[in-house]
Amino acid sequence: MSLDLSALRRAAKRLQAAHDARSDARRTTGATALIRAALPEIRRLRDAEGLPWAVIAAALAEQGVRQGRDGQPITADRLIALVRHVEGQQVRAATRQAERAGRPDLTGTLAPAPATQPEPQAPPRGKPRLAPELQSRPPAASDEAPLSEAEIRRLQAEKHRHLFKKD
Repeated sequence: MSLDLSALRRAAKRLQAAHDARSDARRTTGATALIRAALPEIRRLRDAEGLPWAVIAAALAEQGVRQGRDGQPITADRLIALVRHVEGQQVRAATRQAERAGRPDLTGTLAPAPATQPEPQAPPRGKPRLAPELQSRPPAASDEAPLSEAEIRRLQAEKHRHLFKKD
C-alpha cells in the first residue's frame, strides 16, 4: 500500500485547523517547557538568593509566562507546582536511566544521562517501619537441637494425659 504524501499533508493541515477551532481543545501555554529550561536559574534564585516564589513568579509573568486557557500571568502556586512536576520528571528519568543501565541486555544502547541533577526538596522517605515495640523479635539462640516430631508428640500427650484418664 502506498500513501499520497501531498494528500496526507492537506488532510493534516485541515484537521489541525479544525482542532484549533474547537472550543474544548486543549491549549497549552508552554509554561512547563519554559520552567524546564529555566529551572536551574529558578532554583538558584529561590535557594541561593532566598527570593520568595511570588517574586519569581511575578518576574516570570513580566517576561510573558502565562498559565491556563485565559492566559493569566503565572502565580506562585502554579510556579511551585510546575517546578515540582519538572523535578519529579527529572528524578523519574534518572531512575529509569539507572535501571536500564543495570540491565545486561541493554548495555551500550542508550545515550548517557543528562548532567544536571535536581536538588531534592525533602529528604527521601524510606520504607515504612513498625515501631520498635511492634517489631518481631528473633527467637533466642539456644544451644539445644530442635525437638523431633516424636518428642513433640510425647510432650503433648503428657500435657493432656489428665484428659485421657478413666474415672
